[in-house]
Amino acid sequence: HSDILPSSPLDRTDPNLEDAKGDNSELGIRGNWKNVFQWDINYFLLRYNNRIGILIETNPEETFFYKTNIGDMLSQGMEAYIEFHPFELLATHSRYLNIGLFTATAYNSAHYKKGTVNSGGNNVDITGNDVENVPSWISRNGINYHLKSFSSAFQFSYVSRSFSDALNTVSTSSGVNGIVPSYFLVDFNMSYNFGNRYNLKMSLNNLADKKYYTRRATGYPGPGILPSDGRSILISFGAKI
Repeated sequence: HSDILPSSPLDRTDPNLEDAKGDNSELGIRGNWKNVFQWDINYFLLRYNNRIGILIETNPEETFFYKTNIGDMLSQGMEAYIEFHPFELLATHSRYLNIGLFTATAYNSAHYKKGTVNSGGNNVDITGNDVENVPSWISRNGINYHLKSFSSAFQFSYVSRSFSDALNTVSTSSGVNGIVPSYFLVDFNMSYNFGNRYNLKMSLNNLADKKYYTRRATGYPGPGILPSDGRSILISFGAKI
């Protein structure tokens, strides 16, 4: 029903809309070596035929969003989580050196294997185009530290560019479609437990105050890009009764 029913007055649905179908498979390995390494790595493959998407259509009277079957896509890639505790290799490990390095990285190659969309009254072949809203790389890396009841972590996040439509439009005057540029963020968080039942937490997000956005809006409050949050700080205090 969510695909068939228009969500706003600007939406139209293809009367010949067909069901999407496909299959998904994964193969992975996980394990650890002593307290030094931990890993969880997997390969995935997703076939998605008759993918349902939204096109921007224009006639002499109006511009509207047309929901229809765009084409067949294939998405495959790798996801990996690896954590490394270098000081665990020392013969005499100190509790003051409880430091861990980690990465959670995903690579996704998502392309249309077959597809044709109507744009400006012309049928456009999108075979080989990137699937919309799918960045090739998402990587979150960092370092964490623990000492008794205190813990902290720095996280460095990278997301590569993506396109907002199946036509892989670079830019438009309205800002509805176009590239969503890559971005890099730095975050910090810490927590401290004390008195058996109290805790203090602090999060510093987007330390570099990076200007970025993750999607483009077709309706309210758009159309156009939706800026993400700038630098922010959150402090909380909790108690168990």
